[in-house]
Amino acid sequence: LRDLALNTVCEEASCPNIGECFNAGTATFLIMGPACTRACPYCDIDFEK
Repeated sequence: LRDLALNTVCEEASCPNIGECFNAGTATFLIMGPACTRACPYCDIDFEK
């Protein structure tokens, strides 16, 4: 995924369970880049308007 420059929720949110999802062949992508527009207080993904 890094070679393709794809941003995943798992990586951007520093998810501790990233290995479980990736080993199962599952990934959720951030289609607008490495930031999110929601700014949830519990999430580690960078916020961008």
